[in-house]
Amino acid sequence: MSLISNFIYKSSSPILAWYVSEVTLLVLVLLSFKVIVIIFFKLKRHGFEHNNDTSMGYDEVLLIIGLGAIYLFELYSIIAVINNGINGISEYILLTILFLSITESTLQSVLIIYCLKLYTNDKELKKLKPARSLITALILIDISIWLNETFCAKKYDMNKIELDYYNIVFWSIVSSISSPLAIFFHFHASVCLTDIWKDLYE
Repeated sequence: MSLISNFIYKSSSPILAWYVSEVTLLVLVLLSFKVIVIIFFKLKRHGFEHNNDTSMGYDEVLLIIGLGAIYLFELYSIIAVINNGINGISEYILLTILFLSITESTLQSVLIIYCLKLYTNDKELKKLKPARSLITALILIDISIWLNETFCAKKYDMNKIELDYYNIVFWSIVSSISSPLAIFFHFHASVCLTDIWKDLYE
């Protein structure tokens, strides 16, 4: 519905399209944050065993690269918004999304890296499958965020504050490097969570 609304209003009312896109993103990030915290508590409570292997696999490396891109993009955006001045509700919404996005992405990276090392030999635990439905919900949320950022947000085009604060060459470089990787983060996170959903209870 958010995607359809965005496409309908993008030409006739770009401000309304921006609000639809960003408020949807804010709701998704808040929901993701809540689900991640609940998953952590559930997995800790049920006592899964942890593999002490400290080596990093392909999935973890890609996840950290995506997280680094999110930090780069969001921090430069935060600097631009604060220094440009907060003049209305749109700036408050944007700042909230930027701060929450950094927190949510960090927590999700920790969760995925932690869960990729978990295993259990307990047959009852394998039958019970604690937090599996929540992992499914988190996969859907990640896909939703990825779709929103890919088709609605268009960070380079829509974030006029950054374009006004930084010169166009500098912001083009930062955006071109970080934005695709930041968008990729949620897609890759959903792939990692799918592996966790499949392997954790086997």
